[in-house]
Amino acid sequence: MECLYGRISYASWRLRQFRQLVHNSSTTIRGPIPLQHNHHRIRTLSTSTDEPEPHPEPPQPAQQPSDTAPKETPAKPPRKPRAKKSPPPSSLLPKSPLLTDPKPGYERLHKKKARSKPSNPEDDLSTNPWAVALASPIRQCCLTGQRMPTEFMTGWGLEQHPEGKSLFIHPSEILPPVTVSVPDPSPSSPSSSSPDPQQTTQPSQEIRHLRFRMVNRLTLLTTITESMRKSKRKFPAIVLTFPVRWRPPLGPMTESMMASCVWRQDMPQFVARMMRREVGQRLRRAATQSNDSPTRQVWTPVLPLEDGGKLEEEALVEALATLEPIARMETGAVLVLRRTAGSSPLPLSSFFHLPQTSSKVPVFDMTRLLAEEDLACAKFQGQAAVFFRPDDRPTVNAMLGLWKLAGLLRDDPHLDPHLSS
Repeated sequence: MECLYGRISYASWRLRQFRQLVHNSSTTIRGPIPLQHNHHRIRTLSTSTDEPEPHPEPPQPAQQPSDTAPKETPAKPPRKPRAKKSPPPSSLLPKSPLLTDPKPGYERLHKKKARSKPSNPEDDLSTNPWAVALASPIRQCCLTGQRMPTEFMTGWGLEQHPEGKSLFIHPSEILPPVTVSVPDPSPSSPSSSSPDPQQTTQPSQEIRHLRFRMVNRLTLLTTITESMRKSKRKFPAIVLTFPVRWRPPLGPMTESMMASCVWRQDMPQFVARMMRREVGQRLRRAATQSNDSPTRQVWTPVLPLEDGGKLEEEALVEALATLEPIARMETGAVLVLRRTAGSSPLPLSSFFHLPQTSSKVPVFDMTRLLAEEDLACAKFQGQAAVFFRPDDRPTVNAMLGLWKLAGLLRDDPHLDPHLSS
């Protein structure tokens, strides 16, 4: 320790003592710390009180450039490349999997796998309408309790009348909801008489997502219509088939909404008309594709129109047996386009045996299912019967629509007079 009676301030003396202590500790510590690092630590403790700061050299007067000497721009010093920072030591330590992978298996479960197309076209189930129908979700019929794929049923919904409070029950799959624009109230009308737009649209928004499903049978719709006509209850009988999650107090529907549900008195005829229109559009869309070519073998003639006078079931079976084998022939169907007056009035069988594949294919009598304007396509001109084999999405939708329409009109005494006798 030095003498305390020097003429220096206490701050300078304290800083000098710290320097001596640090210098002594750096000379006695043995370790991997280099001496340059200790010297840097000592330099950081120095101040202007102990050591004079180095004065910068006075700038030399710049030489006046001559007129003949070219002007040179001062060269910038090259930048030194930044040294790569080494990772902190904490990053090298093992970490808990709760931090590194908080959701194990999430990416594996939610990762979309690329589906490769099958090399063999016969293994592609997306072109098989029956495989597509069976792969659809299984749902329960709200009326019969039968569970079946949704492609074999019809979805129903509720739509609020734009001018009233009635809720119309309609087949939402084949009849999309009609949006009617409500005119804005005039500025001269009082605010009390104008309805609140939030109040008028709120019930419609709450029930628009509600859907229930029923099997496609026209006889079932006829039975419901007759029971609704005879019923004199406060609530229509059809609302008793709604799911429990719809009805109060659990569901979004109230008692006033259930009492305002309306079932059309001509619902069987209305559904048949709307479904025929939908299936006719699907069939025309499938028959008028731009990429249609004979090599696709989607529409194969079975019986020409000249032989339509002898259009009997035996003639169709014989003509079908003489067809050349087609790829995926078991996924097709026979479409009977025209029947003459001399043909048998009895309906054809629902299925024909296909000897090429030893399987059965459905038969659709288009004269009973659709109108003549729906069959006015170039593909159907001059043909009494064709073999329809789908191979893409539009043709698959047309096949499923024909199957759904045939299921709707099955066992209908108005179409089959021999059933009522």
